[in-house]
Amino acid sequence: MRRFVFLFSFTFIFLISHHVLASKEQQYSLSDLKAMLHQKHTLRYRLILNLRISDFYFYSKVNNEKNLDSALYYAREAYAIKRANPGLDPQGWSKVNIAKFLIRKKQMGAAKAMLADGDVNFRKNLLMSIGRYYLFKAGEEKKDLDSAEFLLKGSIKLSRLVHDIFTEQLNELYLITVKLERGDRIGTRQMYTALAKECLTKNNLDGAAEAYSTMGDHFMFSETKEKLSAYYKAMELFRMNGQGVEQMNMLRAIAEITFHEGKLAVAEKQLLTVLRWYRNNHYKNAQDIHSQLSNSYRFKGDLVNALFYALEAVKSAQLTEGDEAEGVYFSGLAQIYNEMGDDRNSVLWYKKTLESLKHKKSEFLYVNLKDLSDYLIKEGKSADVIKLLDSIHNPKNSTPLENEIVAAIKGNCYNYQKNYPLAEKYYLEMLKWEQQARLHTFSSSDSYHILASFYITVGNYSRAEYYLQRILSMPAGTYPLSRVKDVYLQLYRADSARNDLSSALLHYKMYKSINDTIFNKDKENQIQELLIKYGADKKEADNQLLRKESLIQRDELRKADLIAKITISGTLALLLIMVLLYIQFKNRKQANLMLVRHQQEITSKNISMQELIDRQVKLLSEKEWLLKEIHHRVKNNLQVVMSLLNAQVNYTDNAVAVSAIRDSQNRMHSISLIHEKIFQSETVASIDIRSYIIDLMKFLCDSFHFNQRINFEFIIPLVQFDIVQAMPLGLIINEAMTNIIKYAFPNNENGKVTVELRPLGSDYYNFIISDNGIGLPDEFDFEQSNTLGMVLMQGLSQQIDGEISIRSENGVQVSVKFLLIKPGADLYAGG
Repeated sequence: MRRFVFLFSFTFIFLISHHVLASKEQQYSLSDLKAMLHQKHTLRYRLILNLRISDFYFYSKVNNEKNLDSALYYAREAYAIKRANPGLDPQGWSKVNIAKFLIRKKQMGAAKAMLADGDVNFRKNLLMSIGRYYLFKAGEEKKDLDSAEFLLKGSIKLSRLVHDIFTEQLNELYLITVKLERGDRIGTRQMYTALAKECLTKNNLDGAAEAYSTMGDHFMFSETKEKLSAYYKAMELFRMNGQGVEQMNMLRAIAEITFHEGKLAVAEKQLLTVLRWYRNNHYKNAQDIHSQLSNSYRFKGDLVNALFYALEAVKSAQLTEGDEAEGVYFSGLAQIYNEMGDDRNSVLWYKKTLESLKHKKSEFLYVNLKDLSDYLIKEGKSADVIKLLDSIHNPKNSTPLENEIVAAIKGNCYNYQKNYPLAEKYYLEMLKWEQQARLHTFSSSDSYHILASFYITVGNYSRAEYYLQRILSMPAGTYPLSRVKDVYLQLYRADSARNDLSSALLHYKMYKSINDTIFNKDKENQIQELLIKYGADKKEADNQLLRKESLIQRDELRKADLIAKITISGTLALLLIMVLLYIQFKNRKQANLMLVRHQQEITSKNISMQELIDRQVKLLSEKEWLLKEIHHRVKNNLQVVMSLLNAQVNYTDNAVAVSAIRDSQNRMHSISLIHEKIFQSETVASIDIRSYIIDLMKFLCDSFHFNQRINFEFIIPLVQFDIVQAMPLGLIINEAMTNIIKYAFPNNENGKVTVELRPLGSDYYNFIISDNGIGLPDEFDFEQSNTLGMVLMQGLSQQIDGEISIRSENGVQVSVKFLLIKPGADLYAGG
């Protein structure tokens, strides 16, 4: 199996780093969060805990039905708290998480329907979430990127409306990524820099850090200098803003680049710094750091530490219950066992890796399928492997890396079958795909190793040496030391076959030196001690699990015994009930005969009552019609009076008199409008105050011809008002609005008027009409004012048992607090 190892180590690191970006919960395990939820906390903290658990299921657990249902459950728990206490979740994240469930289920219609919600903060966050779905959707097409751009721009618009700078600039960051996905790699880098600088001018350090971090992600690994510069800037900004865990994540990203450069000692130091910070701050989700450290030690040839951290990664993942990336940790352990020559454990962990990845198709799945296929080929199952590949692989819908791996596997199969021409065909195809897949694999050494092994097999030693020397020419530290050892062993075999004894001896010495460094007695003992300790820990964990299962079985036996006793008691009780029911049946049969006679009498009386009810309904209908007719006639009479006043204006030259007549017309219109609304409505007891106020405002605006220079904002719920209160309130609005239009905005200035009806509880309401005009004169005293408008407003507010106040601050605000009379209530009850 070791002969054709195909590691793709950098793919492994790439997947780990991207898992970090997706994972939300880095501090606690799932069990910790659930335990904290059962402790006494404030409602706000309980809401946050429910959201963190929901996110854990979304991002750290395998994406299956069970975990999605759990994510939805905790999102709903958070939303229940938010509904009872809206101020605890002003951004609406609990409802966003419910929408995320629909997005994960690909129910996009239902998710988009939630955008009808009136909460601006919720809508901007939901627009961003749906936009991110289309942006990062696997195999996205142009229409997906168009959808992402449209939704993200909508989120930006709402963010500006509520002055949410961070969300606005985060959406700008995603829009740059949309352009990048469309192929504008060079232009977008300038946009990332510009956005970062804009964030800094607005003191949005997190936004600037995210811009630099994302820019670093999109530099290729060949652009090491630029990539590191962006990451260091992001790390410093996270540090300045006190974002410790984000600062450490940036250091891990830097360590990844350092590792790629072959600076293994520096990468190790950086990763140990991150691990120390995690431990000092009691962060439990350290499995990714353990994996990276394990990989670094493996490349150095330190298999003891590599095995230790690989085992720690598996333990940490199982402890924290974050199984989304579990296959990555299993694969790392399988690779180490492979390099140790332990085929049994290597195959065991590769099988676990494939089992954990079966729920999703990924390049990483192909990488591990390659490693496991080496074992199956060695076992003589090469034909089965080829059939398996043909059943799962579609070259048209596969990535270059996947095609490269499949070509390598098929080459190995035909090599084992001694069909060398066909094997070479697939190996060369592997090399062709490898050139296209370098963005993913970052290294050609594995492909070269496979080709060299093949050419040694067929006796083409010069070709084999060519590929082996290409591996040795790569920078130190960019290929695992155990694989370098194998290169020297292959060179020794090629030299021996060509009778080049001096070169063969030199290469054998190099092989033996590295082999003794990696595998010596002390290290073998350390590995055995480590495995024994791990086995003991695992055995203890298994024993605890068995003890728990024993207690569960004991409880189940007790429950079964209790159920048996309940069943017997229930059977006896059922027999007794059946006897009693039979006796009751006989009694009821006799009673039913009497009931039939009574029913006939009742039916006769009901017919008479129904006739009376029908007559009363008819009378009520006629009464309502008459009342509506009265309102209609009153409205018409008021229109006649208004027309007479209008005619009077045409014969009056006195400006004061004309103004007084116009004011009287407006007052009459406010009364007339109520009668019109009642005539048009289905009931005569109440009117819709919202539509009444808006219609009244439109009339006043038309009456004064101010040409849209005043902007109105209505904050009025749908409430039914009794006519007794609606009419005085309409007149108060008329007086207040008349004063605003006449005096608040001199010289035809633009302005804003806000009309609000605010519930105060226990059926009390506060009506507020305010402007941002020049305000009242300093000497104005509302209590002492004897103008007709002010006297009318005071009198009208007393008529509805309300309290009126007028204050001048950045304009004028008229406020009336009153108790709402229920439509149809008896206003004269009790006297």
